[in-house]
Amino acid sequence: MKIQSYSSLNSFLLKSEAFWAIHESINSLFWEFAKKPQISRPPKAMFNVFLKSKIIGSALITGPSYLLLSRTKPEAIERMGRYLIRRKEMISGIIGPEDEVNCFLQFLKSEKSVRNVRTNKKYLVFESGVVSSASDSDFVMEEVGVRGWPRARAWAQAFALESVPPLDSTQTVQLAKAMSDAGKLFLLKDKTGKTYAMGGFGRTTCRSVVINMIYVGPEARRQGKAGMLVRKLQRKAHQLAYRNCILFSDFFGGKNLYRQLGFLESGCIKETSFDLLSQS
Repeated sequence: MKIQSYSSLNSFLLKSEAFWAIHESINSLFWEFAKKPQISRPPKAMFNVFLKSKIIGSALITGPSYLLLSRTKPEAIERMGRYLIRRKEMISGIIGPEDEVNCFLQFLKSEKSVRNVRTNKKYLVFESGVVSSASDSDFVMEEVGVRGWPRARAWAQAFALESVPPLDSTQTVQLAKAMSDAGKLFLLKDKTGKTYAMGGFGRTTCRSVVINMIYVGPEARRQGKAGMLVRKLQRKAHQLAYRNCILFSDFFGGKNLYRQLGFLESGCIKETSFDLLSQS
């Protein structure tokens, strides 16, 4: 078992993408970094674990010093951990599939390397094929334009505050603006022009698109509008030639909307932070 590091995002993407695609939805965060070389805080380190010339695990250290893990095997996690300790890499937390994050934390604790471990966020990850059939003809999905942006901005702020835990409002509005500028943020309206909900597309992977920022106005909730919008986004993804849609949800209750819509649960993403003890 060996580790190969990479000095550029492009080389990391070219070498790793086929491996990430094996568990595409749960590994989708890797495309967020590898497809955005213009981001202001690129990864500090990128590496793969190989077994007999085959990749069995990927990881990168983000600009804010979080370790992003792929779906992988326990033996690969131990190899990564010893590699980071040997290189004296300082990390402040871990993001990735819940089992892998827990396994890595267990290794760090066995090495007496961390204390004060905190779980910051957990998300269920769903995936489903796109939908091409037409329905809901009394409602339309329109791109957020100049006139629609004030409402979209207000709803993006509300989306951030209502998330569990709350998201950074400024960053969420910036994301919504980027989605809007790219023609990937939409409003659900009826034929009279009344607006009910908002949602759109975030990052893309090699075959899929992430449905993001689903928000229903308070007065229109529990009326099926969120499901209606998701279906329309699935159909839009089909028109854009994506093979699959991915969704993240912070709701862990039994009546999860996306599960009711037929999306399949592919795992749970966990983000932790901790105090890293000095590595001598």
